[in-house]
Amino acid sequence: MEMKYHHLDDSKMSALQQHPLAKKLLDQSLFGLYALSSVLFEKQYQAAMNGPIGQCRKYTFTLPSVVPIPSSLHRTCPADEFSQKSTYSFDQHNHLLCQKIISFIADSKLKSLKWEKGKAKTTLPTLAVAKLLRKNAKDLEEVRKCFEKLKSPWGTMGSSHPFHSTGDYDYTSIILCFMIYRFEDSVLPRDMKYNIVTRLLPLAARDPFMLVPQTPVKVLDTENHLLMTNFSIYLTQVFADKYKLATGFDFDTVKIFVKFLLLEMLNAGVWGYNSRPFMGHVMVALLALYECCEDEEIHQLCRQQFYEFQVLDFIVFSFALGSIEFRRRAPFRRDTKKASKPGFQDNALSAMMQVWAERCGIRTVDGDQINVKLLPNANKAIFAIGSSYCPHPHVLLLAFTKTSEYCARIGHGPHSSPEIFTAGEGWLLAAGGSSHSKTDVAAGSTFVLFAEDNVKSIQQTFRLVHSSKNWKKINNTGVILNFAVCHGKAEAPPGTWPVHEIAGWSIFNNRGATIIMYQGKGLALLAVIDSLDSFHANVLEGFVRANGSSLPQKGRFHVPADVNCLATRFGITSFDYDVCCKQSEWIITAINDKLTDRTFYAWPLLDIDGRLWNDQADAFKFSQLYQDKASHECNPAIHALKDMDFASDDDEEGDDDNDNDDDSDDLDVHDNGNDTDED
Repeated sequence: MEMKYHHLDDSKMSALQQHPLAKKLLDQSLFGLYALSSVLFEKQYQAAMNGPIGQCRKYTFTLPSVVPIPSSLHRTCPADEFSQKSTYSFDQHNHLLCQKIISFIADSKLKSLKWEKGKAKTTLPTLAVAKLLRKNAKDLEEVRKCFEKLKSPWGTMGSSHPFHSTGDYDYTSIILCFMIYRFEDSVLPRDMKYNIVTRLLPLAARDPFMLVPQTPVKVLDTENHLLMTNFSIYLTQVFADKYKLATGFDFDTVKIFVKFLLLEMLNAGVWGYNSRPFMGHVMVALLALYECCEDEEIHQLCRQQFYEFQVLDFIVFSFALGSIEFRRRAPFRRDTKKASKPGFQDNALSAMMQVWAERCGIRTVDGDQINVKLLPNANKAIFAIGSSYCPHPHVLLLAFTKTSEYCARIGHGPHSSPEIFTAGEGWLLAAGGSSHSKTDVAAGSTFVLFAEDNVKSIQQTFRLVHSSKNWKKINNTGVILNFAVCHGKAEAPPGTWPVHEIAGWSIFNNRGATIIMYQGKGLALLAVIDSLDSFHANVLEGFVRANGSSLPQKGRFHVPADVNCLATRFGITSFDYDVCCKQSEWIITAINDKLTDRTFYAWPLLDIDGRLWNDQADAFKFSQLYQDKASHECNPAIHALKDMDFASDDDEEGDDDNDNDDDSDDLDVHDNGNDTDED
């Protein structure tokens, strides 16, 4: 019996392909190609990770996240108490802070900047973005004349180093990509976009970028270069193909690797988390990709909820958990030379969040009171002004003010440091973290910030300073709810005096809360309790009765039952600690006689206890606070630790005489002083 075939014309075939079942079968037929390509890229990527030098990024760890994140796509109007009209796109008339930032940058002259040799690698295109946002005729003409003169790239993609001195052009190219996608033809004419693509962007690039160029051995390039370069290649290909500026593109090749990088951040977090200034470059790359809507799957990964959350929303939400009035300080990876900077707005997201809050109608401060010259990273905030992305208002409120009680832990995988934050009404307690020199992770002091305290430097806070003068030896992870302990000193802000003292114990009145501090031999303690108007001596005596006049470096702390604080409201009566433990362990060893999960290498990406907002119906609960052998056996990070060839933490911590060996960082092949902005 002869089989009959149905021949379909193009319109019928197109209609058939839209049928859900047919679409599913078609996707499955393509899955093998994508899976094979993904495996090949992953093998190349892992091989580069395991090279003798580079980021010391030996593995990509999949860490669970058990917390749903508010999506930027489901935005609601801000609360009624915010008087400013809600709007999400930049408006010159309503957004005074945005306008000030634009004017601050755009008032400079493009002709004063030199394109050659990358002397203005980010400054020139950033200035062009500011002028395009201001939209006056003089600015637009200045941008046109400037770009008419630019005939070729000033350098090449990838990290700059002694054997590749022309590198770092991807800092420029990703901003150019932002320009061609973000601005309509009435602002940036189509012919100018064509010139930018054909003359200044990597039109000839066809393959994914992974390795630092021109090195004697294979070296995986740093995260920001991987993102900026591969996003630039992809965005250039999409634009050039759409407007027929070039042919012969194999979109799947680069697109698969772009998706691989995005999924890696979703599954393992950002490698250079909280980095100064590299986190800003990562955000610029993501915002540029966000403006491209040509590929729905890429757009979903960058923008929409995917595996419960998406990259931009995850990064912004993580920032908000540890922020109050957009001030934040936390352990970070890259660049440890900046570990001594005392400020709270070094992260580019501090400035970006202020811009998004204003765009969202959340009036955080009168614009005429802001001196933009004193706002760090205003040059990165310009991309938050120009981008169509805006976080959920609830997340922006969380970054601005603390109205509920919660404790949040952010995991970053092996040989790294967790971030630990506790918040109460009007205050935030932040752990200093744990340093790891071999992976370029820097920790600092544990401190507390208060709403409207106008504190701009960590020296102005109540804080716990680790006893080691060497940043490589710090473990300052001893935060549990409103209590913190550390091997070091308890320090109060200059000019602050205790209300009452008993031996090593002291009590302070502060804005919206009361501070308890203890200083003993090798042990410091800080506690934030509910505000007291009187009976300070009685409260302090209660702490002494429960714990004695001196505390050991390893022991148990009893929470006085009659003290009003987070710990008592969360049911904690005692916790055990060891401030002299390994750098790979959480200082808190037990809570209410129950052993804790101290292996913070395997903590989830996000784990929260409490409520983030007053109107939150159900409180979060920690998913991995206590020891659980079964969950550890299922955790890929724990399994992979067995195969890692890093030196043990004991070896890393044990010999002060060898500290100088680590000062010549493996990362120098990437940095060479050229990874930072000119400013």
